[in-house]
Parts: sequence; structure tokens; C-alpha cells
Amino acid sequence: MFEICLRHQIEFRARCLKQRDRKQKLSPWRHASVSNGNGRDNLNCPFAKESPVSAKDLFHDAVKQALIRDGWVITDDPLVVRYGPTNLKVDLGAERIIAAQRETETVAVEIKSFLDPSAVNDFHTAVGQYLHYQLAFNYNQWSRKLYLAVPKEIYDTQFEKPLFRDSQTYRIRILVYSTENQEILTWID
Repeated sequence: MFEICLRHQIEFRARCLKQRDRKQKLSPWRHASVSNGNGRDNLNCPFAKESPVSAKDLFHDAVKQALIRDGWVITDDPLVVRYGPTNLKVDLGAERIIAAQRETETVAVEIKSFLDPSAVNDFHTAVGQYLHYQLAFNYNQWSRKLYLAVPKEIYDTQFEKPLFRDSQTYRIRILVYSTENQEILTWID
């Protein structure tokens, strides 16, 4: 698995967005990877002061901390959903008590970092996962709300485009998060 620090992820993503119009493909790992002798490359991120953390783990922890700060209790990490003979794993399950109603609100959050040079490819994967998870929730008759967690930078630059915007016909719930401040910025139902 490739490893990359947060600063490098953000800088690489910004370069990709600028270069996409020129149809140049960048490999985020080409300039910073070193062979470890086992046929796989490990990333030696030039911006990391300590050992780098995998991109998934980094954003996973950022969203998890943001949910906790927002008053949620993490109940599952990951949330396993049985769909017939198949187990699906949503990144997080969380709940919080609604004081006025004395009821518990439950959510499931699938976290996406959008680090691929093609945001469209990442979005295709995210929508496919989201729809499969929603099928599994319906199969199990769960009332838990499913959200797709998207970094603010991606939401601001990509979700105004027709492909992303019109995908809301699938009624995808979006959770916009800050990668830097580890906070939830908005919930979009």
C-alpha cells in the first residue's frame, strides 16, 4: 500500500486539478517512491517528519475525530453489513442521542479521499460502493442513514460539475469534511 502525508496529498491533488485540463497524467508516487526489494514500492514522503500514515488511515481518522467532536459515538469501525452471503464493510458506524426526542440517531459513513488523478474514477467507485451499501441496508431493513464523506477541496471543485451534481438523482447523502481541521463542515441530505 502506498503511504503519503496529508500535506503531500493536498499539494498533489492541487497539481492534478491544474494539470487535468492539459491532459497530463501525474503519478503521485513516481518522484518519491523507493524500492524495498520485495517488488513493491514504498513511499518516502518528503514532507513527513515522522513515519508516514497511509492515505486511507489518515482521512479515516480525520473523519472519525470530526464525528466525535460533533457529538457522535463511534459504534463500529468498520460497520459490517451482511448482504446475503456477502459481508460489506462501511468505514464507520456512529450514533448520537437526540435530546428533544429521546431517540438515537444512527449513521454509517463511507470515507473517500479522492487521491486518484481522475476525480471521476474516484467518484465512480464511491457511487458504486454507496449504492451497494444502500442495497444492503434495505435488504436488512436498517433505518441507519448512509453518508458519503467527501473532502471540502473536492466538494468545492468537483461537485458543481454536471456529472457530480446530477448524480444526486440517486439521493446520495454527502458529509463534507475538512482534512486539515478534522471537522465536519456540512451534512447534505
